[in-house]
Amino acid sequence: MSKKPPAASTSRVSSAVTSKLTKSSTNSTTRLSTTSRRRPGSGKSTSQTSLANSGSRANLGSRSVSRASVRPGSAGDNKSRGRTPQEGTVASVEDEVLKEDQAVPDVEETPAVNEEAEYRRRVEALPVPFEVLKRGLSNLGRSPEELKQVYTKLSIPNANISQISFLQNYRYLQILELPGNSISDTSTLSHLRYLTHLDLSSNKLTKALDFDPPYNLQHVDLSKNQITEIGQMGRHRFLAKLCLDRNLIRIISGLEDCRYLTHLSLRNNGILMIEGLEGLPIRYLDLRYNRIANLEGLATLGDLEDLYIGHNCITSLTPLPSLPSLRFVDLSFNNLNSIDSLAQLQVLIHLRDLYLSDNPLTNSPSYRLRTVFLLSQLTVLDGLPVSPEEKVAAINKYNPPPSVVASVHHAAMLKRQIRREAKLNKVDVVDGDGSGGEELDLDALVEVVHPGERCSSV
Repeated sequence: MSKKPPAASTSRVSSAVTSKLTKSSTNSTTRLSTTSRRRPGSGKSTSQTSLANSGSRANLGSRSVSRASVRPGSAGDNKSRGRTPQEGTVASVEDEVLKEDQAVPDVEETPAVNEEAEYRRRVEALPVPFEVLKRGLSNLGRSPEELKQVYTKLSIPNANISQISFLQNYRYLQILELPGNSISDTSTLSHLRYLTHLDLSSNKLTKALDFDPPYNLQHVDLSKNQITEIGQMGRHRFLAKLCLDRNLIRIISGLEDCRYLTHLSLRNNGILMIEGLEGLPIRYLDLRYNRIANLEGLATLGDLEDLYIGHNCITSLTPLPSLPSLRFVDLSFNNLNSIDSLAQLQVLIHLRDLYLSDNPLTNSPSYRLRTVFLLSQLTVLDGLPVSPEEKVAAINKYNPPPSVVASVHHAAMLKRQIRREAKLNKVDVVDGDGSGGEELDLDALVEVVHPGERCSSV
């Protein structure tokens, strides 16, 4: 029987050692493939080992086998141990591999495993369920630095959120809407450098915008909180719309440097007087449901277009005539007494909508016609459109043209003449109250000219 070549025995040992290393590795997916072939003209063989996984222990074991498989055994050492040269080579390979295997540390977790663990940790630390957060994110955009896709809007209403520190991970947000929660601290918002719209209405805030201002912040809604003072808003230099309805503010202050502020709402607060608004470019102002007694603080608001100041204690219209841009004025539920005082608003040529309901002056029977006559530029009075017929009737009543006056005089003269003839002919004449017979109604003769015809004759 012929003996097998030594190279084949060495190859089998190398394969067995490598397989043993593979089984001891912590990575269960490592696969080992070994091929052996004999070079022509040589009594030695070459082992080609490949690992399917990048585990560090298996790679190291493979390198050890490759180095040991080509190292010749020592003849003296083999003889002293009573081994053949082939057996000595195999033994030295095993000893060296085992020594290196013991020195190899445990394989660390891959970066993918670390990232997944970190992701789970951050999800579990969120103050709101992940599904709620996912539904609230919208408006994909591009980050300015790396042009990656990022969310620019987050809306989570009525979720009982009390802390918002997680928002620092969403630094590209431009629109943030968190109404109806329990937020009391807004310092985290300093990290949102691209924020332009902020809605924190119906929360538990005691201060307004108490954080380092994002440069582009423009629209802010802090209504229905517990804010007692506005504070210095000048550092929010581009602030354009500010809503502080239903808070505990008593004094208007801190807005002097808001040179871009065009919309301001301070409804339902308990403010006693208008102040701190001098020279601001405000176009929309809502001060309803306060305790304001006069309008003196509006004198310098030349850009004001819409004024809501109902449900206060206003007794005078001064200085409204000095606000030429006014288009809409709500003065309902105040203490205005004189209809004729409305005449000073005739200079407001752009005024179209006026609300005066529930003032003492509205108790007059002629209130509406008189107001329509004094302010002919109006198109809506107390929420009702002013019709052309109302305007004609108002003119005919308070300032009729000469032709109408002549027609009325002629009708009155005709009435007297008919009465005289009736007395001579003993004809019953019906008076305006319906008494005196059924032959003739003299009062109807006075109205013989239709109001529309009177106006057209001017």
